[in-house]
Amino acid sequence: MGYSNEFKRKAIELFYQGEWPKTPAGVSTHIFHNQIREWVKLEQVHDPDINKPKG
Repeated sequence: MGYSNEFKRKAIELFYQGEWPKTPAGVSTHIFHNQIREWVKLEQVHDPDINKPKG
């Protein structure tokens, strides 16, 4: 499942506020939270543009 850049930005902002976005239907909450943590790590190592969709 692909997520828009806007969705990722909002999820990362909520993460920094100590909150989680609602888990999309059909996705495990555990896997979804791990994905957000991965997006955060990528931004910390690189820059916010790293999570933009390619193409």
